[in-house]
Amino acid sequence: MRSRLAFKVFAAIFSITAATLALTGSVILRRIAADSERDYLRHYANLAGQIGDTLNQLDKTTDLIAINALNAFREKERRGGLLSNAELARLRDELKMENLYILDRRGVFQRSDWYITVAEDPKLRAFYGGKPPLTTSLFSYCKDYRNLVAGTSTLERTPIIPNPPGLPYERINKYLMVPNHDRSRILEASVSMDFIGEILKKALKPDKNVVSIGLYTPSGDALGYVHHQEKTPLSKQHLDMAETASLEPRTVGENFYFYAAVEPTVDDCCECKLKQLTLPNGRYYYLLKMGVSRTALLERLARLREIFLAFGLAALLLSVATAVLVSRKLVRRLEQMGAKIRQIAASDDLSLRVDAVGADEVGVLGRRFNHMLGQLESSRQKLASAERDRAYADLARQVAHDIRAPLAAMGSLVEDFSQLSAEKRGVVDGALGRIRDIASELLEKYRAKAPAAAEPLALAASVSAIVAEKAAKYRANTAVTLLWSPPADAGAFVATADRLDFERLVSNLVDNGVEALGGRGTVALALTDLGTDVRLEVHDDGRGIPPEVLGKLGRKGATFGKAGGSGLGLHHAKACAEAWGGSLQVRSEPGRGTTVAVTLPKASPPSAEGPVVLIDDDPLVRKTWEVAAKAKGKDLRAFDSAAGFLAVCAGFPPQTRVYLDSDLGGGERGEKAAAELHARGFRNLYLATGHAPEEFAGDPHIKEVLGKDPPWP
Repeated sequence: MRSRLAFKVFAAIFSITAATLALTGSVILRRIAADSERDYLRHYANLAGQIGDTLNQLDKTTDLIAINALNAFREKERRGGLLSNAELARLRDELKMENLYILDRRGVFQRSDWYITVAEDPKLRAFYGGKPPLTTSLFSYCKDYRNLVAGTSTLERTPIIPNPPGLPYERINKYLMVPNHDRSRILEASVSMDFIGEILKKALKPDKNVVSIGLYTPSGDALGYVHHQEKTPLSKQHLDMAETASLEPRTVGENFYFYAAVEPTVDDCCECKLKQLTLPNGRYYYLLKMGVSRTALLERLARLREIFLAFGLAALLLSVATAVLVSRKLVRRLEQMGAKIRQIAASDDLSLRVDAVGADEVGVLGRRFNHMLGQLESSRQKLASAERDRAYADLARQVAHDIRAPLAAMGSLVEDFSQLSAEKRGVVDGALGRIRDIASELLEKYRAKAPAAAEPLALAASVSAIVAEKAAKYRANTAVTLLWSPPADAGAFVATADRLDFERLVSNLVDNGVEALGGRGTVALALTDLGTDVRLEVHDDGRGIPPEVLGKLGRKGATFGKAGGSGLGLHHAKACAEAWGGSLQVRSEPGRGTTVAVTLPKASPPSAEGPVVLIDDDPLVRKTWEVAAKAKGKDLRAFDSAAGFLAVCAGFPPQTRVYLDSDLGGGERGEKAAAELHARGFRNLYLATGHAPEEFAGDPHIKEVLGKDPPWP
């Protein structure tokens, strides 16, 4: 029995150790290998880019040299008239150009040193077969060249292009053309770019891992090519353009191949299009292809594997010795403890204790077992009490979380309470009402264990009220912007929800968005009609949420980037949305912001007139109307000032019935506020006052003058 247990413990320790070593070693080796390959690729990708930059600078420098040569050519032609072929040959040598040409206004070649070159070279004479070498009109290569004599162009040029196939010599040139002084002729110079091969050879030489470098046209024709072992004529080199579809490095056999697009001085070349050297879209650029041997990288990775294998074997041997020693000691003490436990089970004597000696895991296990025996009955007695305490703690956390937002709004206004405007008093009154409602409902929910009743709710009005409260809360921070434009058809945005829970949901989402801004940015709210559903979106342009955290949000206790955050706000929002038959979704992109979307099924308006508004500075009157409205199932929104309602009235439908007291205190008149509301589109305006109706005969925007009693029988 003992030997079997010892073997099992040994096998468990050894297998865990070996598996951990193997897994850890494998992960580390793969990571190092991946880093090595990434560094290798990055190094040679940068090298390809540097070579491309060098070629780009040489292309620009060559253009400048050729333009200066053409200016000298033009001055020579202005002074001497139409130069002879021999004079052009001498001028070509002075200016260090490949060839010089003079053409008439029709693009026909008149003079060129090329005639002398062909006459003196047997291979070229054989190539042309005794025919004149320059018989094609320049304008047949590109109609835009006519602009040189037409007066709309002062310079035409080509990028580096290969000569037509068949010439006995491989020549890589670029061509530049200018008009002469009176635009009666075209002066052309060709510049030899054969030095590209030397540039590529110098780039190849310092690094033994670079096996080849080639420069190609978009059609795949070679402009320059070097290989560390072989010499291949340019005419035999051709690039398969499928390779360069993404310009990403490719692995072929023992080599990596890197690609870089090199911008020419001319990327729209009509002559190149005619010669079918461009991409299908007509664009022209140079393609650099560099082959790099993988041998050095593979040797480095092989050495790494050998080192890790040696360390792994040493660690494995050490784990065998450790597993033997630990298993023997552990099994001996476990057998002693097992014997005592069997004695306790047989005797049913909970006063017995196992031997719990030592500070290791076995000793801790023994002490915990002894403690369990002593506390078992006490734990049963305390279980019910602990459940009650936990419920109270959850309730306290919920109240503390939800009450912070209204308290913050009051705190930001109370500093200058003596100067408080009527609008701010409306915000304070609303915040106090929310605190009272939050505390009352949470306590009621806890005692009754029943969810708040949901009924058709005008969402735009509730959102407007919360935005006004948050604007007051964050008014000291001018770097934070709250954006909210109530929809024109606010009455269409009705869903079945509890008003208090919905407003708490909006409040928490806005606070979360502001906290994500880090002190600066924008939180935008919007309501969208989806046909059968309505959607509220709260978007911030803050730091965003990582994908690995995003999926956890909405669970109780899950939060992100919020010091001391409990996650109760978003958990409450998700639970409410689902309870009302809707959903809550969070979309986020790190560095770009977060959008929380609450989608709810659309409901019919609570009544034909929608919510009813009372504006009266007397708290007793407001309370009386609230009791009557609750008894009749009416959606009453009470305000102590006209300014308080004006701050949020955009969220109410224009058919809303509004009752105003004539004397609102502080010199504020209800009939004046009614005129302002009438100008904003409200038509159902009533005075609920003790004054005689005749006193308001001159106020046509007031529909009726009533008494102070609620309008519901």
